[in-house]
Amino acid sequence: MTLDIERTPGTRRIRAVLALGLSASLIGMSQESAPADLTQATLEDLMNIQVTSVSKKEQKLSTSGAAAYVITREDIRRSGMMNIPDLLRMVPGVDVARIDANVWAISIRGFNYRYSTKVLVLIDGRAVYTPGFSGVYWDQQDVPLEDIERIEVIRGPGGTVWGANAVNGVINIITRSSKDTQGGLITAGTGSEESAEGLVQYGGKAGKKGHYRVFGRYFKIESSVAADGSPAADGWHGSHGGFRSDWDLSRHDTLTVQGDLYGTSEGQTITTLFSNQLPDFRTFNDKVTLGSGNVLGRWGHTFSNGSETSLQVYYDRFRRIDQATDILNTGDADFQYHFQVGARHDIVAGAGYRMTDHDYRGGYELSFGTGHRRDSLYNTFIQDEVKLTNTVTLTIGSKFEHNAYTGFEFEPSGQLVWTPTKRQTVWASAARAIRQPSWFDASSRLDLATFPVDGGGFGVLQGLGRGNTQA
Repeated sequence: MTLDIERTPGTRRIRAVLALGLSASLIGMSQESAPADLTQATLEDLMNIQVTSVSKKEQKLSTSGAAAYVITREDIRRSGMMNIPDLLRMVPGVDVARIDANVWAISIRGFNYRYSTKVLVLIDGRAVYTPGFSGVYWDQQDVPLEDIERIEVIRGPGGTVWGANAVNGVINIITRSSKDTQGGLITAGTGSEESAEGLVQYGGKAGKKGHYRVFGRYFKIESSVAADGSPAADGWHGSHGGFRSDWDLSRHDTLTVQGDLYGTSEGQTITTLFSNQLPDFRTFNDKVTLGSGNVLGRWGHTFSNGSETSLQVYYDRFRRIDQATDILNTGDADFQYHFQVGARHDIVAGAGYRMTDHDYRGGYELSFGTGHRRDSLYNTFIQDEVKLTNTVTLTIGSKFEHNAYTGFEFEPSGQLVWTPTKRQTVWASAARAIRQPSWFDASSRLDLATFPVDGGGFGVLQGLGRGNTQA
């Protein structure tokens, strides 16, 4: 039995319907506007889907000159998926493997493992990769699926506009404006694996010019089944609360402010050396706890001539206890200007700065230098889309960055797009992208194994990060 509750300001409706399967759900649909039926869309309609991740500006998917794929809100609704990694299984060329109940390995263009690098992942423009190993902790990326507008996936280099680590691709998760989530929403579910899940959310108006939404979410995932049929030690549960507000400050100015608090407790089975008790080597169940939070502000201004500028600032912090205490603080500022010169040049330019402060202490077999590192990343970019003819465009540009590991780097690209008809597009591109070396690459020490030596005693096989690592 499924019980649907719908509640909007001034109205309340309850209806009961039958549901097939082994789950029961309590679902509120008041925040769902009528979705587009993509099965009835023409090929031209599908090619006209707007994307922003290719060039940091809105453009048609068909003319983007990139191997782009969009998971729409309707795709998410129809998929039945419960988390972002499973949604990414829908994207051609994206490799998704679930290692246990709380760990995924996700990559683009192969070479997939838990600590895959070279894929830049963003949530509303906030980078969520970890500079400790230049990858993503997917168990930390929790966005209510009801609040996702679309997920844009670029397969291929995106360094010119996004910078370091956008080597094999970019995954950009874009959430819905609070204007589109007015009213109340309650969801709850249970099943054999996800034994408890619930979301409570409300959206309203803030004065005459603003809208907001606030939400709280809880989930519990049961342990997976080990090879011998017994429960593994990888179950987890967590809670997530957050808000988003959108303001129309004037005819030309908009402001978005949003933030999240997230916490989980999960289990894992590990086999490790103990560097402070060598040659002690054990396999045991270990606990992982996480607390994280972020706040983001984005201001946009449109000039009378149609040019656009934006400024985004965010602060992100997490504290993860996972074989060691890992604490990362990130502050980021990004400015962008989009304008046209004459009838042929459509230019996007910008500059940014990011500071990271990282602590990693108390690991079983892994250590990082002194245990503390603070880095700065400076960048600027420019990209020009030149209209050569009515059907041919050339896009050229480059990102210029300075990082603490390899110094100055540049990431140029060029794309040639030919659209002979509304239903056909031919494009070719060339680009250079870099992966910024991680702290692990530069100054880690990993005790891999011990071995006996002549005369008694033992030796230790170690993996060492190189201080002169190149991108």
